Amino acid sequence: GALTIDKKDFNPLELLSNISECMMANSHKYGHKVAIDVPDALNPIYADQERLQQVLQNVVNNAFKFTPDNGNVALNLSVTSQENIHEGDVCIVGVNPKIKKRANQYVEIMIQDSGPGIPDDQIAHVFKRFYTTSSPNFGVQGSGLGLYLTRELVKIHGGVLIVNSKLGRGTVSVSYTHL
Repeated sequence: GALTIDKKDFNPLELLSNISECMMANSHKYGHKVAIDVPDALNPIYADQERLQQVLQNVVNNAFKFTPDNGNVALNLSVTSQENIHEGDVCIVGVNPKIKKRANQYVEIMIQDSGPGIPDDQIAHVFKRFYTTSSPNFGVQGSGLGLYLTRELVKIHGGVLIVNSKLGRGTVSVSYTHL
């Protein structure tokens, strides 16, 4: 069926608290070092909290799953304007013009890992349904639905999902969601 969202105002720090707890539990499981950098206070955002939790949970789980033992996983949250969203050398999903923006502000959630990275010839395909990477460096195989679903959820929120990765240097996933 079609993905649906139920938008309400909520404090994004509640969402990040849940994600932080999950990250700390995973850090013990995988032996990873975790860094979490979020502001002490944020204005409410208008979004589906449960769906955004699903988005972040998927990206965080990928970061832990594809990072070798004793690696690093970081989560950073900030507020930015649309002018500061740079495409650069990344795979990007466009902003949905039908969704009314609150001013020009976005919540930027960045998840960075020290995993093996994604090969250049595969980065453009990671959001395709059922696509999985074929690199032997990963040693882990997924269903090929996680990033597809994550992208769709970000898109129906009127947001942007960016993945930037280099072999041997890890992956950075950034989600921009309207305030």
